[in-house]
Amino acid sequence: MRIINTLADITLLEKTNTLPKDYLNLIRQHFKDLMEFNCDGETEEEFTLEQCGPIIVLEPGDNVKDLSIVGLNSAERGLLGTVPETVERIDLDGSSIWKVLIVYNDSYVPTFFLESGAFGEEVEEFLTEEMEATGWHC
Repeated sequence: MRIINTLADITLLEKTNTLPKDYLNLIRQHFKDLMEFNCDGETEEEFTLEQCGPIIVLEPGDNVKDLSIVGLNSAERGLLGTVPETVERIDLDGSSIWKVLIVYNDSYVPTFFLESGAFGEEVEEFLTEEMEATGWHC
């Protein structure tokens, strides 16, 4: 799991080649979109998502049913126990990425990114159903 709050977090992922370039570009663009919506005059380097909700990149091996480190505990089935605000499946070069926004309260909305197919059939079914329910299709 990668938790992104600042541009420096994204830059670190780029330097370490942790994620494919098109996936990182998607995350960087989402960061910029969030900054545009939430910025109170900070520069791109100063802006942080700490108060409005981080970008969370789930990686193969992460337990989506227990994400207590980001407030989604196992007693409530982690990601699978949520009612996402929006779910999108975004096709990239050779893969698909799920983008899931979950409203925790009025001003804290983390965004989860996870690679389609990397977390099993139950997760795919859940996200597909939620995408259809929220009306987002990419």
